[in-house]
Amino acid sequence: MQFSHALRQAGLPVSPANLVDLCDCLRFVDIRDRRDFHAAARATLVSDQDGLGVFESVFDAFWNSSEDTEPKPRKRDPKNRDDAPGRRTQTAVSQLHVLADDERGSKNKPGNTPLSWSQSGALTRKDFKHMTDEELETAQRLLARMVALLPRAPSRRQAPGANRGSLDLRRMLRANALSGTDGLELRYRRPRPQHPRLLLLCDVSGSMERYSRFLINFIYGLRRQITRTHVAVFATRMTEITDVLNQSDIAQALQEVGDQVRDWGGGTDIGRCLQAFNDRFEDRMHHAHTTVIILSDGWDRGDAGRMRDEIQRLNSAVQRLIWLNPLLSHDAYQPLCQGMRTAMPFIDDFLPAHNLESLEALLRQLRSGTPALAVH
Repeated sequence: MQFSHALRQAGLPVSPANLVDLCDCLRFVDIRDRRDFHAAARATLVSDQDGLGVFESVFDAFWNSSEDTEPKPRKRDPKNRDDAPGRRTQTAVSQLHVLADDERGSKNKPGNTPLSWSQSGALTRKDFKHMTDEELETAQRLLARMVALLPRAPSRRQAPGANRGSLDLRRMLRANALSGTDGLELRYRRPRPQHPRLLLLCDVSGSMERYSRFLINFIYGLRRQITRTHVAVFATRMTEITDVLNQSDIAQALQEVGDQVRDWGGGTDIGRCLQAFNDRFEDRMHHAHTTVIILSDGWDRGDAGRMRDEIQRLNSAVQRLIWLNPLLSHDAYQPLCQGMRTAMPFIDDFLPAHNLESLEALLRQLRSGTPALAVH
C-alpha cells in the first residue's frame, strides 16, 4: 500500500483494484525474485505507455530503500502546469529518501535509526577497516538482511507444487484414476530448491583481524540460511567452529569462537592449516555442488611447497574454489605475497571482501551458481 501511495503521489493513477490484482499475482510469482515481482507490478499497476517512466523511477527508489516510511500525501493542483509527471516523480523519489523522524523518533531505540537509501548505499561501499564501531554495528544489521534474503537456486529436479509451476501429468493421472471421477484435479510441480554445500575457511591472523571479526558475522548468517555449511578458522593452526555457530545467540557464539581459537591475531601458516582442513573435510568435498570459500589476505609464513600441494589437492576435490581477499579492493593491488602467488593457479574465483557491496556480490554468485570472472 505504501508503494501504491508513492506511485499515486508521483502522478500514476493506481486504484485499489490494481493493488488487489498485484496481490493475486503473488500466488504465482515468488516475491523474493525481484525481476518477477517487478514484471508483475508493472503489468498490474501501469495502464499506459506514459506511466512506464514514472513507475520505473518510483520502483527503484522505493524498493532500494531500507526504510519503511510512508510518504506524506501531497495535494495536486490541476491548474499548476509545473505539476508535471516528471516533476512529481522527482518529488516523490526525494521524499522516499527522507526519514520521518517526527513520526518515528519515539519508536526507534538509540543506535537503531533506519538508514535512508542514500545513507545505506554509502555504507555498503565503505571499507570495513575505515568504519567506526557504530557503523560496524549498522553494517552487521544490513548484512543480516542480505543473507536472510538469500534464495536457493532451482535445480533440475522437480518437486510437487501447491498451485503454481508446470502441470505434473504423472501425479495428475494417477490421482484421478484412483478417484474415478470424470473431471481432472490439477497437480503441479516446480523446480526443487538446490541447497549448496559450503566449506568456509576464514583467516583470523593479525593482518586480517579488522576484517575477520566482521566476516565471522557474515559466515554466521550463511550458516543459519544454508544448513550444509561447515566452518573453520585458521592462523597457525586450523580450528573447526561449525557447532559453535549453531547457537541462536550470535554474541555468545562469537564469544565462544574467541575462547576456542588460541592463535587469533597471531601469525599465519596457510599450508599447514589447509592440510588439516583437507584431512578434516575430505569426506564432504567429493560432491557435485561443493564450494569452498577461503577468506584471507594471503600473507603466509609457512612452507610454500606444502601450501602448493594442499591447495592443489583442495582444488581437485571440490566443484569450485573461491578466494576472498580484502586487499583486492585496491586498484594497485597485485598478488605478490607468497601465499597468493602460490594459490592463484588453483583458484576459480578471486574476489574482494572489504565491504558490504562485495559480500552482496558473493551472495549473488552463490545464488546463481555461475562462476565469476577470476582476477589474476
